[in-house]
Amino acid sequence: VIWEVGKAAEVAGLTKKDLYKVLTVFKPQLDMDKGGCVYYPYGGSKYRIESLGFIKFMRNNFARIMKEVAR
Repeated sequence: VIWEVGKAAEVAGLTKKDLYKVLTVFKPQLDMDKGGCVYYPYGGSKYRIESLGFIKFMRNNFARIMKEVAR
């Protein structure tokens, strides 16, 4: 299942603003081009987030993510 940012934020319990922060800070781990679960947009495209991989990332990195969101 592929999500857009709004659905991923809803499932993660984050605001879109906070999710964009997570996507930026953790890009090296999340970028699909580097084995992650997020397709980063370029040329007018949109983020695409692979749901199972993203949920796994959120679970495995919850503490780090919450520290970044709190900043």
